[in-house]
Amino acid sequence: MKKEDREKLLNLVNPFTLQDFIPVRETSIVNKMISVDDIQDGIVINRPSELKSYKLFDQDNYCKVFNRSAFRLHIGTLSNGARGILFMLIYKIEYQVDFIEIIIDKLYQETGVRKDLIKKYLIEITEARFIVPTTVRNVYWINPLFFFSGDRLKRYPDKGIEMG
Repeated sequence: MKKEDREKLLNLVNPFTLQDFIPVRETSIVNKMISVDDIQDGIVINRPSELKSYKLFDQDNYCKVFNRSAFRLHIGTLSNGARGILFMLIYKIEYQVDFIEIIIDKLYQETGVRKDLIKKYLIEITEARFIVPTTVRNVYWINPLFFFSGDRLKRYPDKGIEMG
């Protein structure tokens, strides 16, 4: 895309956004503050002041698909059918949960893809390390390197690495 085309589009309105479309919920945030004058001998003697603010949050569930070029290329190695099944799995991931129950019959009902093909595509997705089986039947670990519903740092607080 040409730079001038990109700049032009950034200043136009996306036709999908002409109406309100994001369900939101409002959450209040309360911060309590005290001043140095409110402390005597290490004890707070006055009630803290409260500062309230409000923030809107997107109410819909979502799943993050991480888009480093190597990840995109890795997904590109999957067959079209396997990508379709992977896409369905991404829609089914629970918030802050890193495993998923995969029921072939339900996938068949939702996609219309033959059960034998679903099994074949799940093997392909597993061999590509997007998911791997757990010790529980029909339950797979998801690879949070590629996708995750929620905040990976909250789920794995000791797994962050600084990138230079």
